[in-house]
Amino acid sequence: MKLRINALRVTLATNRGPFGATALFENGLNVIRAENTSGKSALINGMLYTLGIEILVGKRGIEATKPVLWKTGKYEGQEFNVVESFVEIEISNSLGELITIRRHSVFRSPVARLLGYHSSHESAQ
Repeated sequence: MKLRINALRVTLATNRGPFGATALFENGLNVIRAENTSGKSALINGMLYTLGIEILVGKRGIEATKPVLWKTGKYEGQEFNVVESFVEIEISNSLGELITIRRHSVFRSPVARLLGYHSSHESAQ
């Protein structure tokens, strides 16, 4: 059975307001190309972290991701502090079944779980 990553979503709550990004993936080969410091490594590291295989970058836990996901970042010349964040990956199989995996990097709520998932037959695209 084939698996396909449809989307990766990063959601941040910061002291400067909400930030987020969604990367949608097409069938076949996807090339991630952008300027330096634009988030390519954060995207890949976030994906590995969400899947629980962050050890592939030589670290365990949140330290395997970029600090922009759990500590501080910069947007349009302004620094921000992360208050809450999570990364989600939507994966589908050849039967059209979907699962969304969410892994929190930073969470305020004591009831927020480190890892969660949702299963359905609808796509983010």
